[in-house]
Amino acid sequence: MRDARLIEKNTVRELLLEMETLTQVRYSGKYRHILTEVTKPQRQIMERLEVDPEHS
Repeated sequence: MRDARLIEKNTVRELLLEMETLTQVRYSGKYRHILTEVTKPQRQIMERLEVDPEHS
């Protein structure tokens, strides 16, 4: 988070609280996993951390 310069404007706690509601749903069989709806702040955090929500 420090390298991604995320904690210049937010605390680590604030960032974790923002990401807390993000949930991954996994299906068995031929279906792949999906994420619940990603908010704009969550998307921005993942972009700064170079996390691809489609492959996480």
